[in-house]
Amino acid sequence: MEQKIGQPPTKKSKRREPEVVVLFSGFKKSSREYSPEVRDKLIEQVKKIGGTVYIDESEHDIHESVTHIVAPPGARTPKLIVGCLTHRWIIDIEWVHECMKKKAFVDPSPYGFKSSNEPFLNKNVFLTPEFKQSDEMFRVSKSAFCLAFVEQYGGGHIIDASEKADVIIIGNNESKTTYNDQLCLKWIELIHYIYPQDVTSKSSTPPQSVNETPREAAPQLSSPSKKKEHVGHEVIDPVTMTQEQLEKSRIEELLDYCRLHGLPTSKNSKKLIASRIMCHLQETKEDSEKKQPTTPKKSTPKKKGKTTPTKRKAREIDGDDGQSDASSDD
Repeated sequence: MEQKIGQPPTKKSKRREPEVVVLFSGFKKSSREYSPEVRDKLIEQVKKIGGTVYIDESEHDIHESVTHIVAPPGARTPKLIVGCLTHRWIIDIEWVHECMKKKAFVDPSPYGFKSSNEPFLNKNVFLTPEFKQSDEMFRVSKSAFCLAFVEQYGGGHIIDASEKADVIIIGNNESKTTYNDQLCLKWIELIHYIYPQDVTSKSSTPPQSVNETPREAAPQLSSPSKKKEHVGHEVIDPVTMTQEQLEKSRIEELLDYCRLHGLPTSKNSKKLIASRIMCHLQETKEDSEKKQPTTPKKSTPKKKGKTTPTKRKAREIDGDDGQSDASSDD
C-alpha cells in the first residue's frame, strides 16, 4: 500500500477515558458496616485503580468535577439529593469492590443510577410559614436546604406568593386541601420527589420522571403507610398522639429524616429517636404556652391607708414590688 507524499503515517490514537472523581457520603461512626474506617479503605482502593477522591466537609456542596457518589444503601444525605439534581452517579460500595477485582473502573449502572430528572427547572416553589417554623423543631434549617435544592442546583425559584407557585412545601400538620389543586409536598415527600423511595442500589433503572406529570408524581412516591396516615386529610397532633399512633404515622418519616442527616437508623434506635422528638415537642408546646400573652387585669386605684396583712404577705413573696423585673430589663 502506497503512502501519500507529504502526510505522516497514520497512528491509532488511544481513546482517553473520562476521569473518575469519587465522593463518599453517608458513612457514620454509629455504623460498623459503613463507618469512616470502611470509607477510608474504599478511598485507598479508588486511588489504586487510578481514580480521584474528592473530600468536601460542607453539608450539601458538590464540586463540579465529581462524577460518582458512593453511599450506603438507604442513605439520603444532602449531598446525595444534590447528586440527583446534578445528574451524578449514585452507587453502592459494591461498585468499588468490583472495580478492584477488575483493576479498572467498571460500568456503574448495575450498582446504582443517574437521575435525568429536573423537577424544579423553571418552577416556582413556595415555602409555607408553618414549614419555616419547623426549622426550630429539628434544629436544622430545612429552608436553607430547600433554597439550595431549588435555586442553587435545581434551576427553580423560591417565591413569596403561594398563588403563583408550581410546588408548595408545607408543614407536617398542614392540610393539602388548603392550597386547592396545587402540588403540595411535606419535607419527606420533597426528598422522595427528588430521590424516589423505590430507587435502590444495584439497579440500572433510573427513577421515573416527575417533571412530566408533576401533580400525579408526588402521591406515587409515598409509601402505603403514609397514605393511611392522613386518610380524609385527618391531621394528628404529634404532641397528643399515643405511642401506637406514633409508630404508625411517624416512624417512616423519622427514618427518612435520620437517613438524610446521617443519624443511626437501627431498630433499637427507632423508639429512642421518636421519644426524643416527642419530648422536644412537649417542651416546645410548654414554652409556647408560657410565652402566650395574658390579658392584663384592670388596675384599681390604691386607697390611702394601712396595708392589710394579706397584701403585705403577697409583696414579700413577689419580691421588691417589681424592682427585680426593672433591673432585668437593664
